[in-house]
Amino acid sequence: MKNKHGGFQSVMSAMMGAMISIVGAIIQFLMIYWILKAYGSSVNGFIRISTSLSLAAATAEGALGISTVILLMRPMANSDWISANEIISTAKTKYRKSIMTGVLVIALISLLYPLEMAVVPSILNGTPVGIPEIIATAPQVPGGIVKIQIWEMLGIIWILGFKQIVTGSCFGIYENIIMADQKAGMKKIIILFADIVVYGALFLILNRAIDSHEFIHPIIPFLVLLMYGPIRGFMMKFYVKRYYTWIKYYPDFNNYALINSTNKMFWSNLGQDVLANADMILLFVVLGTSGFKITSSLSLYLLIGVNLRATLTSLIVSFREYYVSVLSKNGRLEWEAYSKYELYTFVIAAFAFIFMSMGAPYIVTGLYGQIVAGDFIATQFSTPMIAEKKAVEFIFTSPVFSGIYAATISFILLFQGQTSLIQAKGKFGEVGKSINIIAISFIATELLITFLVMTLTKAEDVHYIVNTLKAFYIVKLTFMTINYIYLLQYTWRFVTYNSTIKYVFSNFLSLIFPVIASILVNIFVVSKQFPLVLFNESGAFVNVVTISIILGIFLVVGIIGFISTLILPIILRPQVGLSMLMSLPILKQIRQSAKDRSKLKRYLEVEIHNLDLLKEQSELVNPELEIHKTKKKNVKKNDQFFEEYTSFDKPKIYKIKSRAK
Repeated sequence: MKNKHGGFQSVMSAMMGAMISIVGAIIQFLMIYWILKAYGSSVNGFIRISTSLSLAAATAEGALGISTVILLMRPMANSDWISANEIISTAKTKYRKSIMTGVLVIALISLLYPLEMAVVPSILNGTPVGIPEIIATAPQVPGGIVKIQIWEMLGIIWILGFKQIVTGSCFGIYENIIMADQKAGMKKIIILFADIVVYGALFLILNRAIDSHEFIHPIIPFLVLLMYGPIRGFMMKFYVKRYYTWIKYYPDFNNYALINSTNKMFWSNLGQDVLANADMILLFVVLGTSGFKITSSLSLYLLIGVNLRATLTSLIVSFREYYVSVLSKNGRLEWEAYSKYELYTFVIAAFAFIFMSMGAPYIVTGLYGQIVAGDFIATQFSTPMIAEKKAVEFIFTSPVFSGIYAATISFILLFQGQTSLIQAKGKFGEVGKSINIIAISFIATELLITFLVMTLTKAEDVHYIVNTLKAFYIVKLTFMTINYIYLLQYTWRFVTYNSTIKYVFSNFLSLIFPVIASILVNIFVVSKQFPLVLFNESGAFVNVVTISIILGIFLVVGIIGFISTLILPIILRPQVGLSMLMSLPILKQIRQSAKDRSKLKRYLEVEIHNLDLLKEQSELVNPELEIHKTKKKNVKKNDQFFEEYTSFDKPKIYKIKSRAK
C-alpha cells in the first residue's frame, strides 16, 4: 500500500507541477498582453522593472527558504521533532527579522527608482531635473495619452513589494515545512488556487479598463495583488497547523547550521543571479525613461526564455541527479562519465539557442506586435521617440538580436550544468567568491561601456539605443564566457578524475555546429522566406505573422534541432548519442512498454503468472525490510560507531610530519 501511495503521490506531484508551469506561463502571457492593451509599453516596462526590483529584494528570503528545506528533511523523516523545532524556530525568527529589512529595501527602491527616472534624462538631455512621470496610452481621453503621476508609481512599487514580503517573510516558513515533508503537491495546489483567484480578478479589471469609456488608472487593477500573499499564506498556515501539531516555536532556539548555510547560499548564488537576470535593471539605469519601452519589449523575450529554460531543465533533471549522486558518493566523476554529462548539457543548450533565435521572434511579434506598434501611431516623432521605435523594431524583427539573446539563454543552461556538479562537491561557496568578483566587474564594465556608447552616438545617430543594446549584450556574453571558462576549469581540476582532452572537441562540435547552422539558416533562409516587419514605409503596423507561418517556423526549428542536436552526436559518439536518443521521454516510454510486454510473454510461455510472482516476492521481502528498519531505529544514538559514521561533520585530518631536519 505504501508503494502504491508513494507512486500515486509522485504522479500527482508531477501532474500538478506541469499544470502549474502551464498556468503560470499562461498567466504571464495574458498579464503582459492586457497591460500592453490597456496602458501601453511604458507602463508595462515600469511594472516589469518594479517586479524585478521587488524580486531582488527577496533574494535573501529565497536562500533562507532553500536552506530550511534542506536541513529540515532529515529530522522530519526520522521523527526528530526536537531538531526540527530548533530549525523551524530559527527560521521563523529570521523570517520575522526579514520583514523589517524588506520594508526598508522597498522604501529605498521607492526613493531611488523615481529619482533615477528624473536624474538620468536630465543628464542625457541637458535639461533641468523634473518630476518623473510615465506616459500611458488612453484612447478614452482626448489626445490618447495620460501622464501617470509619481504617487501612483510609488503605490505600484509598494503593492508589488508588499506581495513579496507577505508571501516570503510572513508565511515562507509554512511553505518550507510542507516542502521538507515532501508534500510539494499540496503546495502546488494552494499556489494554483491563489493564482487563479487573484490573477483572474486582475485580468477582469484590466479587461474592464480596456473596454471602459473612462480611463481607469493602473494602480486600481494592481490593488487586487494585495490579496495574493494573505490568500496563499493563510492556506499554507492552516494546512501546517492542521497536520503538524508537534510544531512549537521557541524564540531562544538558534540553529547555527541554518544561519551559516543561509549566508553561504546567499553570497554564493548572488553573482550568478546578477549575470543571468540583471538585464532590465541595468538597461533602465543606463537609458532612463526611454528604457521603459525597451525593457517592456525585452520582457516578452524573457518570458519565453524563462519558460523554455524551465521546460528544458525538466528534461535533464533525472540525468543530472544521477551524476550528482555518483559525485556525492565517490567524490569525483570519471572523465568518461563527465564527458557524457557535458555532451547532454551541450545538446540541451544548443536546442535552446535554435528555438530562441528562430522561433521566439515570430511568437513575440505575432502575439504582441500590433499592441506595441500602437505606441508609435503619431506622424511626428522627436529624436528619442524615433530611437525608441528603431530599438523596438530591432528587438522584434532582427535575427541579430534574437541570436544574441538566445546565446545568453544557452549560457544560463550551461552554468546550471556546471554548478550542479560543483554544489554536489560541496565547493560552491569557494567558487561563488570568484563568480561574485566576475559579477561586480560585469556591472562596472557594463554601465561604463553602455553609457559611453549611448552618450557618444546619441547626438548624431537615431540608432543610439540599438547600438547601446548591441554593446550591452556583447559585454554580457563576454563575461558569461569568462564565467563559464572559470567553472569549466574548476570542474576539470577538482570534480573529475584523470581529466584529458579526449571527447572535448567532439562535445564542443555538438554545441557549436547547431548554433552556426541555425544562424546561417535563420539569416539566409528563414528571414528571406518569412521576413519580419513591424512597420511599413508610412509607419503603420504590418501584420506578417500568421498561424501557418508560425507552424512553418516550428517545423524548421524541429528539423534543424533534431538533425543538429541528435543526429550529429550519434555520428560523433554513436553509443552515447543513441543512448541520449533512447532517453527521450516518448521513446523511453515506448521502450519500457515493449520490455514489459516481452517479459510478460516469457512468463506466460513457461506458465508463470507475473502478478502471482510479484505477490510472492512482496510477501517474502516486506517482512525482512520491516525487521531491518526496526533494527535500525533501535541503534543507540550515543553509540560511538553510530555517531562517527552517521555524522555530517567533516572528519579530522591528521598530518604526520618528520622531526628529522
